[in-house]
Amino acid sequence: MMAWSHLVPRARLLLVFALVALPAASVLSVHPFTGATMLLALATIFAVDAFLGRSILRGLRVELEPITRLALERGGQVTIRFLNPGRKILHLRAGLPLPRQLEHESVEIQAALPAGVWSRVALPVNPTCRGDFPLDACYVEAASPLGLWSHRRRLPATGRLRVYPNLMAERAALAALSRQTVGPRQPRQIGKGREFEKLREYLPGDGFDEIDWKATARRGKPVTRVFRVERTQEIYVLIDAARLTGRLVDGQTMLERYLTAGLILGDTAQRDGDRFGLITYSDQVHRFLRASSGTPHFGLCRDSLVSLSTQLVNPDFDELFTQIRTRLRRRAMLVFLTALDDPILADNFARNARLLARQHLVCVNLLRPEGMRPLFTGPPPASTGEAYDRLSAHLSWQKLNECGRGLRQQGIQFSLLDSRRLTHDLIEQYRSLKQRQLL
Repeated sequence: MMAWSHLVPRARLLLVFALVALPAASVLSVHPFTGATMLLALATIFAVDAFLGRSILRGLRVELEPITRLALERGGQVTIRFLNPGRKILHLRAGLPLPRQLEHESVEIQAALPAGVWSRVALPVNPTCRGDFPLDACYVEAASPLGLWSHRRRLPATGRLRVYPNLMAERAALAALSRQTVGPRQPRQIGKGREFEKLREYLPGDGFDEIDWKATARRGKPVTRVFRVERTQEIYVLIDAARLTGRLVDGQTMLERYLTAGLILGDTAQRDGDRFGLITYSDQVHRFLRASSGTPHFGLCRDSLVSLSTQLVNPDFDELFTQIRTRLRRRAMLVFLTALDDPILADNFARNARLLARQHLVCVNLLRPEGMRPLFTGPPPASTGEAYDRLSAHLSWQKLNECGRGLRQQGIQFSLLDSRRLTHDLIEQYRSLKQRQLL
């Protein structure tokens, strides 16, 4: 992309014009030669200053960081690097075409660039929306030698701004909640475990259910199977990005709450020694990241959620569950973060989950929509319209609980969670099921 240059008058030029040109125009009628000479000299000065200022930004180079990572609603900064090829300090104004989702105190910054070296300038911003925002230019302005003109240029500069969910604020809220309650904390592993370790000779006291009868027949003497507690397991978080997750709960959409809670759950699983995977879906599967561990894998999961937004479609559970059954051969814990208060979607989910629960440990977690509660709870309604709203909310609550009972009968964990305790309850659920060795 070619840089363009634009010449604009400064306040000093207007002031000089007012002080010199206007009196010269009045003198022109009395002394034409003197007045014309003054105007010609003034025009010459203006033209020479504009001409000499053309080279003030020549050779200036601008670079942006390839990826600038920011957290939602947490102050950060965008770094701009300048190379001044001249032999003296260059005073300029610079600005970036930032998207409207990034709040900033000023659209421009003032900088004094030393000659012949790279300089860094930071533009403070405060992201208000999660996403991946490309940048392709930087606008710069410098004054001419006499300060009469401003030369502006649009210089190519490529970079990206990635705004992630604010995990720091969620972790702080989680720590405050954990101090008030017993959990969540890493549980002590109990029991003999379910993962096969080795075979050994039978010892008095071994149960008949621990004897490996095929090995006993081959060796001609009793042989016992030895098990150990599983140390590394696979945890998958499945995030619904369909239309129902676009509703607001406590000032945030359900999807935003699911993204933050899912990432913290994945980080907790990795710290506990398990592998973490991520699946996002709506009417199709958007991302299917295999379970793994380590900082690069967590960064990949976080990057995959940057641009995820609510789609105005219904989730396709048939496609989702088909891919899960096809691609996940090893038993895993599947943590669904979804919305099932639509009876048709709930029936479709239950029909598909019945087959999935035979191989995997399925946990279905829903955020309770605002206003959904039993009929005779809370203050009495203030009007007839509010009474009907309460009745509608009660019927939705009743259908959701019936859906939960049906899923529990199939061996599926079902939880209707509060938004303020979502992350806390998810971690507690994960560690409780792991301690009970249900996985």
